[in-house]
Amino acid sequence: MRRAALAATAVLASGGAMSLALGVGVAAAAPAPPPRLVSGNVANCAQAGLAGSVILEGVGDASNAAGSGDVSDDGLFLDVTINAGFTATGVAVKGGPNTNVYDGPFVGPTSIEGMRAPNNEGGQQPTISHWLVCGQPTVPTGAPRTGGGGSQGLNMLGAGALAVAAGGAVTLLVLRRRRALG
Repeated sequence: MRRAALAATAVLASGGAMSLALGVGVAAAAPAPPPRLVSGNVANCAQAGLAGSVILEGVGDASNAAGSGDVSDDGLFLDVTINAGFTATGVAVKGGPNTNVYDGPFVGPTSIEGMRAPNNEGGQQPTISHWLVCGQPTVPTGAPRTGGGGSQGLNMLGAGALAVAAGGAVTLLVLRRRRALG
């Protein structure tokens, strides 16, 4: 299971021999908060008592622009990474007859580790049947920048990150372009 998850979005522009990577996003890993038990099957955010809409879900490992979820090989634990630009209101983990809900907010980039389904009636931990993350895109704190073509158009891309894996180690390349005030 991936224990040190990274929230990384690659933003690359290449022309000839030139490559450019903008921004950063490193997920701070944290153990899951205590869960809230919800009786029965949870298939959406309202049933989980969470605000927002489903931004990520899976029956095993899954990923999209909002983040990723990694179910352990034995199916008992879930680690979720929320990418920069998204806020999760909570995570619902279903297994057996009931669901554990881990209430947020979890503001990306961040990782929540070690989530699990609630014990079944026999006191055993069931495997995870499915899971979902509720939330929404994070509202920017500053006014959005607009621009024309050329290098000013790069300002509209926002933050991104490039993760490079080499020999089992993950190296983050951090580059940030700042626009000169004039």
